[in-house]
Amino acid sequence: MPSEGINLICGRNGEGKTNLAESLWLLTGCQSFRTKRLRELICHGENSARIDGEIFAQERRQTIGIDIAAKRQGQLNGISLPTIHALLGTFPAVFFSPDTLALVREGGGHRRRFFDIAISLQKPAYAAALSKYCKALAQRNALLRSGGADLASLEPWDFQLARTGAKLIYERSRYAENLSELCGEIYEKLSGGGEKLTLKYTPCVANEECIEENLLALLQRAFPQDSRWLYTTVGVHKEDIALCLDGREARVFGSRGQLRCCALSLKISEATLLRRALNEAPVVILDDVMSELDTVRQRALLDYLRDWQVFITCCEVSNIFADSAAAVFSLRGGKIL
Repeated sequence: MPSEGINLICGRNGEGKTNLAESLWLLTGCQSFRTKRLRELICHGENSARIDGEIFAQERRQTIGIDIAAKRQGQLNGISLPTIHALLGTFPAVFFSPDTLALVREGGGHRRRFFDIAISLQKPAYAAALSKYCKALAQRNALLRSGGADLASLEPWDFQLARTGAKLIYERSRYAENLSELCGEIYEKLSGGGEKLTLKYTPCVANEECIEENLLALLQRAFPQDSRWLYTTVGVHKEDIALCLDGREARVFGSRGQLRCCALSLKISEATLLRRALNEAPVVILDDVMSELDTVRQRALLDYLRDWQVFITCCEVSNIFADSAAAVFSLRGGKIL
C-alpha cells in the first residue's frame, strides 16, 4: 500500500515508471499528457486496457475504473459513467514532468491547455463548456474548408462559439487573478528573490458585461480573413497567457534555471488552488522531476509538498529523502516488487 506521504517509485529507464505515473493521472478523468491516440495507451498486441484504483476522497473510500478500447469508459464505485469527464473532481491530482517546461518555453497552446486542465479539475462544468466549444469550432472549420461558407451558414456555429466561449473567458479570468498572485509569491521563494514573476491573461475580447456579444461580433468581423485562410483565426482557442520576469517575456529572456522555476511555481500554485477549491489536497505526481532540479530547489519543492501525498518516479533514491520517511517501491518490467 502506498504511503499517505512521499512514495518513491524507483527503476531503471524503460521499466515503466512513466506508465505508472500516467495511469494515476488518467484516473482523474483527464486526457493523457502524452497522446490523444487511445491506441498508444494499450499494450502492444492487446485490444484493450484497464486501470483500477481505490481512493479515499470526499470523506469516504471509493473505487475508480477506466476501460480503454475504441473509447474510454469510466466507472465510479462500480457504476458506469456517461463520459470519462464525469470523473473530474473525484480524484484530484497535479502532474509534473520535465516536459512541463513547455508551459513557459513553448507557444500559447501549452499554457491554454494548462489553464483548461487546471480549471476543469476544479469545475467540471468548465470541461463540458470546453468540449462544446471544440465541437462547434471543428464544425465551423469544416464548413470554411468546404469553400461554401457565408455569414448565414456560419451563424449557428458563431452563436455556439460565442455562448460557450464567454463561459471559458469568465473562468479563465478568475483563475488567472488567483494564480498570478500565488505563483509570484512561490517563485520568489524558489528563486531566492532574484526577480519577480508576473502572469497576465488577456481575453480575446474586452468588457466583461458583454463578452458573448463581443465574441460574436469578433467572429463575424473575421469572416473575410477566415474565408481566405479556411479556418477560424480568432477566438478563445487563440488566447495566450504572458509570463514575465521583471517585465520581460520569460520564454525569450529566461535562463533554463529560471524557466524551470517558473514552471515549478505554476504547478505548485495549481496544486494549492485546487486544494483550496476542493477543501482536499490533490495527489501530486512528479515524473522524473527531481533529477532536473538542484539540491536547493529539491528541498524547496519537498517543503511545499509537506503533508501531501506525493508519487515520485526516479532512477535511484537521492539523499534528499533521507529524513522524509518516504516509502520506496522498486519497479521492474512494469511490476512493483
